[in-house]
Amino acid sequence: MQRKIHTPILRLLAFYISARYPDYKEKLTSILSREEAQEIIIEAKEAFKWIQSLKKYSI
Repeated sequence: MQRKIHTPILRLLAFYISARYPDYKEKLTSILSREEAQEIIIEAKEAFKWIQSLKKYSI
């Protein structure tokens, strides 16, 4: 499961960077299709659920 979540988190990192650097944001939005954006949203939701599930292991 960790490997499955690892890649989407790295993909989300690109959006975090784009929020901090406007020039990069414009470049990213010009190369990302609507379908790719929707896929990233789905992956982000799955990753968030996985991260939330880790709470049961916290001390």
